[in-house]
Amino acid sequence: MPASCYAGKVKKFSLAEYKWHILLGLTVVAIVLGVWARAYNLGYPNKQVFDEVYFPVFANNYLHRIPVFDVHPPLGKFFIAVGIALFGNIPFGWRILPLLFGIANIWLMAAIWWALFKDKVGAAIMAFLIAIDGIFIIYSRTGLMDGILFFFIFFSFYLMVKLKPTTPIIWVATVLGLTASMKWVGLAILVPVAYLSLRRKRWGEFLFCLPWAAFVYMAVVVAGEVLNGSADPITTGWLWNAQAWNYHVNLTATHPYSSPWWSWPFLEKPVLFLYDVRPDGLVNAMTTRGNTFVWWASSLIVLMSLGYILVRKFREKQAVADHPLTLFLIGYAACLLPFIPIHRILFIYHYIPAYGFALLMLTYWLVEAWKKYWWFVIIFLLIAFVVSILFFPLAVGWWPISQKWALMSV
Repeated sequence: MPASCYAGKVKKFSLAEYKWHILLGLTVVAIVLGVWARAYNLGYPNKQVFDEVYFPVFANNYLHRIPVFDVHPPLGKFFIAVGIALFGNIPFGWRILPLLFGIANIWLMAAIWWALFKDKVGAAIMAFLIAIDGIFIIYSRTGLMDGILFFFIFFSFYLMVKLKPTTPIIWVATVLGLTASMKWVGLAILVPVAYLSLRRKRWGEFLFCLPWAAFVYMAVVVAGEVLNGSADPITTGWLWNAQAWNYHVNLTATHPYSSPWWSWPFLEKPVLFLYDVRPDGLVNAMTTRGNTFVWWASSLIVLMSLGYILVRKFREKQAVADHPLTLFLIGYAACLLPFIPIHRILFIYHYIPAYGFALLMLTYWLVEAWKKYWWFVIIFLLIAFVVSILFFPLAVGWWPISQKWALMSV
């Protein structure tokens, strides 16, 4: 019998057929590495770094009913206090709740993408970018509030994105109140949330629910005054708002790692959290340096997105009000532009919420590229992954590096 009788069609191997599996594999590796980097050796360093000299101390004071004056609302310290109550007033106790929120942020940003587009490619890219970025890692490893604040900011955004016609907006308002109860700068998320309510024709209901958000905020402030031992917590709660406002308005302190708002998109000056020189001449360092490649790419993408929307609106006369890039640009502007008139010292961590919207814009364009040039997206993510590994020691602190490398990175 001729050999040809046994011959069948041989299917030509095509890497493109496995592009989703490649992306999924990269994302899983990034998430595993990101969670490990956040959680491993969480007690290191076994001392306070940067604002851990304030927030865990305040949290412990709340636990023991020792009067506290903090210039931020108390909710963030309440969360840190939970960890201290469970594990003791030690670095692990200060950091366990920021760790849990930091891990949740990976899921949350992917969930926002899914709620907006029902697109698994973008959700995977979003999770990848959050998982590997050093600034998200370091705020998951320290007893500070900005990783928790990021969660509440984008959780309120997520609830509004996911809102069904029959779901009451009061749940969004509740989270908005809790967001303000972390730090006042969290109120910036009101702008994109309000814009969504307007586009969905629920503007009146949103305005009606804002007093509830204010009530939730004041309830948290009053709870802090109760723990402070105030005999009249409502009155002292109102007074605290005025005192905190005056502090922020009149602050004249300086800091070697402060930076102006316009420098943040360029990642010009990360904050140095730790710089311990070892006997062998190497150093253990921690900085708020994000992924340089992703950071600069996202900043360029913000400009590209703005130009794209303006061209569509004014030259091509197309509607852009409901374009997702419009929503992301509004969120970015709301989280960044209010810092322009502020003259007190500022730090790059103030940019983190705006950076979240920049990453959403970057993901949008990577998804667009995926449709025709999937290999470009894979290469982009691989470069981002390699850059994260290069800067990995600066995010975790316990990995020794040369003094030259450490100083070049801050």
